[in-house]
Amino acid sequence: MGLSHVLTAAFLTAGSLLLALPAQAQSAGDPPPGAGEVRLRAGMPPGDWRVSVGAAGIVRPDYLGSNRYRVTALPSLDIRYRDLAFVTSFGGLPGAGVNVIRSGGLLAGPIIRLRFSRDEGANPALRGLGDVGVAAEIGGFIEYRATNFRVAAEVRRGVGGHEGVVASIRADAVLRPLEGLTVSFGPRLNLGDAEFTRTYFGITAQQSARSGYARFKPSGGVTSVGAGVFANYALTRNIAVQALVEYQRLQADAANSPIVSQRGDPNQVAAVLSATYAFNW
Repeated sequence: MGLSHVLTAAFLTAGSLLLALPAQAQSAGDPPPGAGEVRLRAGMPPGDWRVSVGAAGIVRPDYLGSNRYRVTALPSLDIRYRDLAFVTSFGGLPGAGVNVIRSGGLLAGPIIRLRFSRDEGANPALRGLGDVGVAAEIGGFIEYRATNFRVAAEVRRGVGGHEGVVASIRADAVLRPLEGLTVSFGPRLNLGDAEFTRTYFGITAQQSARSGYARFKPSGGVTSVGAGVFANYALTRNIAVQALVEYQRLQADAANSPIVSQRGDPNQVAAVLSATYAFNW
């Protein structure tokens, strides 16, 4: 059985487990998978649309597996229509989706995310490997939310920069220790098939001749395990600040790739600090 079938089976298994959980739902308007939980103080006028705009400072490796980091400033955008559709740039990969299933604490539906390009000129460790273009990753998500707990899974197939299949599973405890403050934290698991790992961690014969790395043909499987923590503090009914820190350790062939084992680091850390203004209409 190919890894793409294994990933799909894992996704469906996670979905069946989520369906078996009790319905202790939070508000249906909570952000869907991958988005920061932007909560504001009570008093915002109601509306079908909710928009959050702001600015974010980001620290992250300059490629997946790098030991060098870069700091960037980017706009932060989160748009939601009722509890049905969403577009978000906060946190991991920016994306958009639709909550086709909305039952108690259960959300599920299609999702598309963007994985940014990798430029061989961004880091000396990538010279001779060529560029990897932007990839759209299209698939589905399922998530269960309770008052103090959430678990989610996604499976997506790449188009463009890579044509592999990726999956992610995450779980979070959710705490509200102070008025206006929400903190969530928990483990993360990422998987990718051979097409994905060969795009981002493999070394072909041509790349070997240009870069000096030995040929490397990775297999699919678990690409990383880690944990994340997110905090949102509502200053007013419209203004909030957010902080996100995520750690992942590359696994198996992803960690054994020459661009990681020789010139990079399997330990990867990313951090985001943002301020946002939200309004309804």
